Amino acid sequence: VLVRSDNNGVVHPLNNGRSRSQATNDVLKRIYLSMARHQVLLNAVYVPSRDNIADALSRG
Repeated sequence: VLVRSDNNGVVHPLNNGRSRSQATNDVLKRIYLSMARHQVLLNAVYVPSRDNIADALSRG
């Protein structure tokens, strides 16, 4: 699964599997357990906001 995000606060923890935030780490643990259960790999890449076609949709 390729995740494209304009938020490095999302990209780096997804790729590294850890964050400084305990709440984020709790979510990452659930994501990684689900990925392992379903044998799915994930890669997150940074996309600048101006190039992120989903950005306008997420803002209404």
